[in-house]
Amino acid sequence: MNSPRFTYTDELHSALENLAERRAALLDAELDPQRITDLIDAVRTVDAELIAARHVHRNSEFYPYYPESYWAEEAALEDTESLLRGPLPVKRRMRREVTSELAA
Repeated sequence: MNSPRFTYTDELHSALENLAERRAALLDAELDPQRITDLIDAVRTVDAELIAARHVHRNSEFYPYYPESYWAEEAALEDTESLLRGPLPVKRRMRREVTSELAA
């Protein structure tokens, strides 16, 4: 299953950074790294299953007639589920532009 494309935003960067920091804190507490990875995978699987369950519910609400306004939501649910079932994005270095208010 291919993951949908996404834009690497400041918010995504912060979330990945927070995840890495929390994982490091657990490693510092001498917890098994594989168990931490397994826990993260389990949480992501539960999230994916919640999205899939929402999708099934929405399909049953509209069956057999799917209004055109539903198509965008259906695509979003499918994309979200694909992202959760795919690999975590890799934390990248953010490009920062430095501006000075003192510059003339």
